[in-house]
Amino acid sequence: IKTAENQWQTFDNFGQYTNVAPAGAIYSNGQDMVQYMKALLNGGTHPTYNTSIIDSDLLQQMWQQQFTVQQGVPGIGLIWFQGKIANISY
Repeated sequence: IKTAENQWQTFDNFGQYTNVAPAGAIYSNGQDMVQYMKALLNGGTHPTYNTSIIDSDLLQQMWQQQFTVQQGVPGIGLIWFQGKIANISY
């Protein structure tokens, strides 16, 4: 893992935090996952019916870091891992 200072650091127990099912362990079919991702990227609004299906406060929490192994190391939000590539956060 690279730290915020761009230094490599190893963790003996890191695997227990990265061995997570895709999509935060949501079990679904591909078609429904596409709808879910569209809603997340559309600010919580259903892509077909144009109605809010995810509360804006919850949506904001989903994108924020909820856990990290160590301060300064990319962590995990409520929906996926977080990191930064070329000064672009994801």
